[in-house]
Amino acid sequence: MTQEEEFELYDHFVTFPIESRTYQRPVTSMSQKTVRVLLQPVTNLVEVHRCLLSHLTRYNEEFGNVQLNIMLSDHVIHHVIRMHRILSFHHGGSMLLIGAIGSHLTSLVNMALHVADMPLHPIDTSKNNSFFDGLRSAVRLSGTEGKMLTLMFTGQDLKEDVYLDAINSLLVCGEYPPLFSNDELDGLLLALGPAMKRNFPRMVIDPMKFFVSRVKCNLHIILCLPPTHRLLKIASR
Repeated sequence: MTQEEEFELYDHFVTFPIESRTYQRPVTSMSQKTVRVLLQPVTNLVEVHRCLLSHLTRYNEEFGNVQLNIMLSDHVIHHVIRMHRILSFHHGGSMLLIGAIGSHLTSLVNMALHVADMPLHPIDTSKNNSFFDGLRSAVRLSGTEGKMLTLMFTGQDLKEDVYLDAINSLLVCGEYPPLFSNDELDGLLLALGPAMKRNFPRMVIDPMKFFVSRVKCNLHIILCLPPTHRLLKIASR
């Protein structure tokens, strides 16, 4: 397959239902481990536009106090399609999005999350304690309870270097050691017993490895940064 053919294949399919009769909400639930993926060929964006417009209407009806004010141009549609593909990855599915202030990155993310029916887990980043409490809750839900959820951070949220350390550790390793005390971690791993028996009835599994693998699969982290953010300047050195 040539590079041009690969580009055409990449550019002409979507990973979510675009016909109204195949769409039944919810597509997924927090208790499920993966986004429902339905590969569909696309010859034009008319049907996709109609589908996303329906999602946009539903979103604004459900979250009337925080509406998405975005115009569904072809450019926006392409971005939402790509975001959904990434979110549907079974192992990982995190994103670093770069755009100028006013480029509606968070709105595009919320749109893609609504199409995937993935919940956004809010975290208060104003204080260290509240940030780590929120992060601790997200890791507990995704690792112990096997719930799929998303964390989204903007450039304004990442004010402390320790925040970046924690996020980077979760992305790379699926864990952040200072997040739980030994007693708390023991309790989390003990609660994994029934899930390990269901998934591996005839095998002895390391609870910590099982916990980390579930965090990597279920916890999606999205960073929305402007091109001038200091994190990007450090990464380019």
